[in-house]
Amino acid sequence: MLRPWLTKGPENWLGEIFNQMEQLSLQLEHNRIRGDLYQKNGKVVVMMEIPGLQDRHEIDVRVEDQILIVRGTTGSGSSTTTSVEESSFIYEMLLPTKVEVSKMETVINPTERLLTIRLPVL
Repeated sequence: MLRPWLTKGPENWLGEIFNQMEQLSLQLEHNRIRGDLYQKNGKVVVMMEIPGLQDRHEIDVRVEDQILIVRGTTGSGSSTTTSVEESSFIYEMLLPTKVEVSKMETVINPTERLLTIRLPVL
């Protein structure tokens, strides 16, 4: 039995496949975590734009060797609704220098969907 998408000619279903791939690519780009770092006043500052970040999300930030590791969840699920659309993520970034992990500062701005991490340089 033919499936509905096979009833069309190859030019039609190939075009549809490419359209769906393009839409998926745009969604992935829109949901991509972006990270940037710079050094200022003796600190390494990492700014991460995390789509779907809300103030109720728990984020685990740690440094192992010179690798910054950020883990957490994002999405729109809440305790007041039965619909949960959350996803987990892990983001790793090589730091340019050794840092004092015990003096790390983190700030979450849910409005901007921004996590800022400040790490004093050793």
